[in-house]
Amino acid sequence: NRLSAANLRGTPWIAQFFFTNCSGPCPIVIGQLQTLQSKLAREALPIALVSFSVDNKNESLETLKHFKQRVALSSTPWHMLLPTSEELEKLRARAFEPGNLKFPESHSTSLILVDSQGQIRALYSGLEPESQQAILRDLQRLSREARPQAFEHPSEQE
Repeated sequence: NRLSAANLRGTPWIAQFFFTNCSGPCPIVIGQLQTLQSKLAREALPIALVSFSVDNKNESLETLKHFKQRVALSSTPWHMLLPTSEELEKLRARAFEPGNLKFPESHSTSLILVDSQGQIRALYSGLEPESQQAILRDLQRLSREARPQAFEHPSEQE
């Protein structure tokens, strides 16, 4: 099954760009996502993590599967995707800013919060631990926005 925007509709998600053999910022960002994943599981906030590989020339779905087995910690869904160059360009057009697609090592280190309707709501530094608190705060706010308004019944007279 291919993951699509339609599959994610109705659930907020965090987008991130990486490649599995990155020796630069990726291990730090992945570590931040692992910590965030644990916090999300404790808070029981509905969210998915979506990591886009920016190195489709050297990575495969099998590579991503093994990488995910090493890093995914909890029941929070964490999707590892291998988009084509054309799909990465479409993400760029939507302002996801994956970085220079010709040089995977120059990819973005941002964590991108996308709401349940597919709209980008915020960007955070994937290198700063403080971003986790901001993400949790913003997810709680999104969770409140998504709740239907309660119908108020007038008090019953005795």
